[in-house]
Amino acid sequence: MQLLICLVFKFHDLEVYKMSKQSYLQIEELVKDKRIPLFIADQIQRAHLSIVLNIAEGSARNTFRDQNRFYYMARSSAAECAAALDIIYTRELIDEIAYFDLITELEKISYMLFRLITSKKRLAKHKI
Repeated sequence: MQLLICLVFKFHDLEVYKMSKQSYLQIEELVKDKRIPLFIADQIQRAHLSIVLNIAEGSARNTFRDQNRFYYMARSSAAECAAALDIIYTRELIDEIAYFDLITELEKISYMLFRLITSKKRLAKHKI
């Protein structure tokens, strides 16, 4: 597959976008397990997709404040995913290693979003 260089959409350049997209693919694989109830599988997939989409949408916004609004939503969706994953783990539908790998990825994504938000706040504060 040939990768096209995109000049308009800058989300491709964000490491947090790349990581969240990769993590989403891992979640897709996880929910193929038929033991996971459909309502939980659907919820965690939608919440994780929300992370990816909010990062992309935020990156297209013109003001730092507007960008951060979407990055905050992405961060909240990461917390929602972590809670759903915790339910799956508590019900013993995922092994401990897979759980900690996915939780660690979500924590990294959340931290990267936090850093992105705080850097945008600093830039907005110093903007003339």
